[in-house]
Amino acid sequence: PFPDWNTYTIQSHTTTTVLLFDTTIDLSTLGLPAPLHISGSDTLSYVNTGTVPVSSKSLPVFNMKLLGVFKGDMTIFVVIPVFATTSVTTMSFAPEIGYYAKQRTEPIKNLPLGFPSVQGSNVVLISYQLR
Repeated sequence: PFPDWNTYTIQSHTTTTVLLFDTTIDLSTLGLPAPLHISGSDTLSYVNTGTVPVSSKSLPVFNMKLLGVFKGDMTIFVVIPVFATTSVTTMSFAPEIGYYAKQRTEPIKNLPLGFPSVQGSNVVLISYQLR
């Protein structure tokens, strides 16, 4: 799930990218000759408008896509890629209720050695009650 404080570019239909982290880890204590540089970013894009059926109603939604890019490399005279993976989440935000009507996250694979793959998820709102 996404935090409530995200700013979505619904009205402007623009794409925004946020750098999540960009750091270097010293691996000399593990006997590796070079540090590991890792970075991650999220890019949120407006896709289109649509509707999602919820209960007996059809909610208008803004469809968006969140692309996470994560990579790591080492430099020993040349840059050596260690890992690169992406996460893709599509979501349908219903402004009428201020909540997601649908959210689908694809499985994440190709993680660095020692990290398990991450299962995908598919969340669909089936009913709601406004108070």
